[in-house]
Amino acid sequence: MADQNENPAPEQKPQARSMAPEMAEAREGVPTGEHHTPSAAEVKARGRRNIAIAAAVAGFALLIYLTTFFRLMENLQAAGGAS
Repeated sequence: MADQNENPAPEQKPQARSMAPEMAEAREGVPTGEHHTPSAAEVKARGRRNIAIAAAVAGFALLIYLTTFFRLMENLQAAGGAS
């Protein structure tokens, strides 16, 4: 007698389960009454962090600008278009 495991039945996809009722009710956008007032140290730290992020973004933009500018200048000089 042939072994039954030779030709196993194709695996069936698991059926999608419905979400648990507690997961279906999102709290996003629903006022909860919770409110956090940041301390002076937190406000100061946020300001320093914002300045550091702004400086990093400006530095990256300057790097991209200068790289593009110098590469364009090289290409123009190689083509004989700029003196």
